[in-house]
Amino acid sequence: MSNTIDNSNCNFEQFEFYQRDFSQEVKLPEKINLEFDYEHALFRNILLTGATGFFGAYLLVDLLEETTANIYCLIRSSSEEQARVRLEDNLKKYGLFARVDFKRIHFVLGDLSQKNFGWKTNLYEDLSNCIDVIYHSGASVVYFRSYTTMKSVNVDGTIEILLFACRNKTKPVHYVSSFSIARSAYYRQKSVIYEEPIYGKGMGIKLGYIQSKWVAESICEQARLRGLPISIYRPGIISGSQKSGVMNHYDFIVRVLLTCVLLQKAPITSTYVHFTPVDYCSKAMVKLSINPNNINRYFHLVNENPILWSDLFKWINAQGYDVEMIPVEDWWAFIATNINSKNLVAPLFMTEKGMRDKVKNWKEIDIFSCKFDCSNVNQGMANDSIECLSVKELLEVYFLYFIKSGMI
Repeated sequence: MSNTIDNSNCNFEQFEFYQRDFSQEVKLPEKINLEFDYEHALFRNILLTGATGFFGAYLLVDLLEETTANIYCLIRSSSEEQARVRLEDNLKKYGLFARVDFKRIHFVLGDLSQKNFGWKTNLYEDLSNCIDVIYHSGASVVYFRSYTTMKSVNVDGTIEILLFACRNKTKPVHYVSSFSIARSAYYRQKSVIYEEPIYGKGMGIKLGYIQSKWVAESICEQARLRGLPISIYRPGIISGSQKSGVMNHYDFIVRVLLTCVLLQKAPITSTYVHFTPVDYCSKAMVKLSINPNNINRYFHLVNENPILWSDLFKWINAQGYDVEMIPVEDWWAFIATNINSKNLVAPLFMTEKGMRDKVKNWKEIDIFSCKFDCSNVNQGMANDSIECLSVKELLEVYFLYFIKSGMI
């Protein structure tokens, strides 16, 4: 459930199957349906997954600050003490520890990949009666593994969440998806992606992680059509705090950006960069979720003021850096053949025989050349003033953080 890049045992199987019809993977158990009435206003006890990740840490803090609920954190661990240490270390890493009221946190040991999260029957039944609402942020974020490897946590784990949401009483589900699902072939020629159910068959998505998120969101949509109250949130590129700049150092786009600066070469591409600060994403999601008028809707938690990749490097070079723009194919070849401490991208690829050639042949920087409609977000937060800095403003915060952290 940790939102980090783990390149151990990674492979490029997902690139071989990017034309697969993933709609065949969307299978919702018959027992998932609306059997009980529910009261959206109840926020006494919340089940939260993913609290030991980057986004999940901020989500935990905002849930504590915006509600009076007890938070039950599902954490994969061998003991409650170890779970507490994992959570505390994660909060300290992002400077959030002081904001947490641990008296309202309950540690629940479990695993999304296991049936009933691996809980004993009594615990499952007790919590299914206790929990009022679910925030499902937990996922395995291992970008370069195959769909098959990611399925147990990201797809089957989501099904387990939906089964739990139906057990004994209906619990609204707030599911954290990703704007990356729009990388499917269906959206290739779209200039704007709207806040609506996803269409197509999931074909054309290269990364196993995104394939798994496409399937999981599609399953949530099926459950919603059966009456289960589900809201789906699609964050953009979740970047560092807009206040402190603190970020997930393992994030792929962060690694690409820093590698370009350190090696002084960047690929030419006409794509947009949608850096969306983690503290905005989290606060916006919580604010939207506690408003009963927003249930059963889709929300793009995406920066509405992105920046073109080319303009990003114009800004960087204006700060005194000297980054040369070269064709994408040449950049990937450069990355594959220049392995050193400044190349933060190579370790993600160079762990298996034959990867070098595959990197050279990957002729894309997989970001977006489209924009994302945020009408539901803006309407849902009409009475809340939550600022999201433009990407250009965020760059000033982030580069100051890079410098202070010794990253550049």
